[in-house]
Amino acid sequence: HRHSQRRLTPPSYKPPTRRKGLLPQHSSIIHPVLFPTRASYSEAALARLHILRGTTTHYTIVENPAHHIMSQFHVRPLKKPRGLHTNDTIHKSIRLCPLTIEILDTPQLQRLRKLKQLGTSEYTYVNANHTRFEHSLGVAHLSEEILNRIRKEQPALEITDLDVVCVKIAGLCHDIGHGPFSHIFDGDFRKQMGVAVKNKAWMGRAFDVSVYEGLRELPDGWAHEDDSLMMIDAMLRGLGLAIDEDHLDLPLKQIGDGVDAQQFGIVDSSSGKFVAMTSRDWIFIMECIAGGPLPKNGMSIDTLKNSLERVEYVGRIDPNKEFLYDVVSNRHSGFDFDKGDYLARDKFYCFGFKGFEQSVLARLFDNACVAWGTCANPKKCFRCKHNSDARGEPVAGKHLTM
Repeated sequence: HRHSQRRLTPPSYKPPTRRKGLLPQHSSIIHPVLFPTRASYSEAALARLHILRGTTTHYTIVENPAHHIMSQFHVRPLKKPRGLHTNDTIHKSIRLCPLTIEILDTPQLQRLRKLKQLGTSEYTYVNANHTRFEHSLGVAHLSEEILNRIRKEQPALEITDLDVVCVKIAGLCHDIGHGPFSHIFDGDFRKQMGVAVKNKAWMGRAFDVSVYEGLRELPDGWAHEDDSLMMIDAMLRGLGLAIDEDHLDLPLKQIGDGVDAQQFGIVDSSSGKFVAMTSRDWIFIMECIAGGPLPKNGMSIDTLKNSLERVEYVGRIDPNKEFLYDVVSNRHSGFDFDKGDYLARDKFYCFGFKGFEQSVLARLFDNACVAWGTCANPKKCFRCKHNSDARGEPVAGKHLTM
């Protein structure tokens, strides 16, 4: 026993203490993130250690060159291996895959249940009390449906299951950065709050502004999309995961207790093999939400879009995959399936149901396709704005778009 423990563990290693309520005793998993080499850490050796300790712990070896130290975390597989369905007012039935359920159960997504989609509009339209949570589910559903339809109609585009689930998650997470009262928080509320902090009074009442001392200043041009990107990072940390920019094409970095990074993915329908989501996939998701390449730390999305800095996509670098970015946030026409859901949903809750929602969405689905087209907004396109004519005006280029 002593010999095995000395050989398998570094001197500073201490077995982790079980935290009550984290995982059932009979199914706990201790997940060691080992050195890149596997030679001296065989499954058989770990099995012997397991037997000698007399525990019900199952040891899993994971090789990840992004980590060069030994540490152990309590990790688990996805919660619902078969997925489930939920009902929706607009779309009737929405399928939730295991990955979607895992993300839905995070505090960052659950807080959307308390955020009204139309802010204070319910004081004018009494029934307009729907939430960002159901809207986000609707966008995720439409994104998945439209890509599956296009994949069937245009197989040459080679849309993969992983492409579909990434865009679906982007639709699910695109609004997690919203504050109270939705867009009112982005604009008037924050302006009035700035005045209140300056005057040390809010609506005639004094308040202590020292509570804001030491907090990070928001970058110029901040909007809720910037917060959505930060929320995604926080959501992944809550699951014990993180994006590793040094190893983009490997599974996410395991940084703590939570979901096993090796099991955080999907089963590919064409091969039947499990595919773990990579850091590149999550950067792709964030780019879909941002409506373009991601800004550097300390810069807002809007500031990057209005700058002359040359940037490129990282999530999907193939130009023939660029149309995937148009599903949630279409930088060319401005019409995407975020708007497709909220136009139908807001109209229903404000004015009632008369079949308009289904007819419009049906026509969109029937006529949606991917084709080469001229950029409709070259001044704001992060590519076209760098190509100028003799007069210095941006030249509209060709893009594969939806």
